[in-house]
Amino acid sequence: MKEDDFLLLEGVKEKSASKLYQAIQASKENSAEKLLFGLGIRHVGSKASQLLLQHFHSIENLAQADPEEVASIESLGSVIAKSLQTYFATEGSKILLDELKEAGVNLDYKGQTVVADAALSGLTVVLTGKLERLTRSEAKSKLESLGAKVTGSVSKKTNLVVAGADAGSKLQKAQELGIEVRDEVWLESL
Repeated sequence: MKEDDFLLLEGVKEKSASKLYQAIQASKENSAEKLLFGLGIRHVGSKASQLLLQHFHSIENLAQADPEEVASIESLGSVIAKSLQTYFATEGSKILLDELKEAGVNLDYKGQTVVADAALSGLTVVLTGKLERLTRSEAKSKLESLGAKVTGSVSKKTNLVVAGADAGSKLQKAQELGIEVRDEVWLESL
């Protein structure tokens, strides 16, 4: 579809149609984990989509993957592996992938791949309080790029809490459980 096709949409102003077209074109360059999540495959959420594409590098590779290899990825398992196998075995999914590829949609993972011996590999980390230098999203991305699993609540399984200003109950619970607490400056220094 070309930009001129959008301009012909009835009731849509030219400027709005142009913006819509530009947004669609830009979305074709997104990293493929967003697309994989958007396919709505049962049991495959945003985190699983990211883990799968970090491992397989593209949706096309994932579609051909052995279920045992999928199940062996940490924090996934046989339920997700079976769900993917079922989805990618359908004729409709094959047609859809072909059409997406033909339309120029990116099917490759463009995010960071975490190395096995990353600084925070295997640690569960919680962010709490107001961060002043990084957005919450930037802090989460940095932690994940260093191998951490970022969760929203403190538990006995939490290894580390990164606390910003005005941290409340999560910080208090971490201190009660004897969990290591660091600040935003420490996170930036990694």
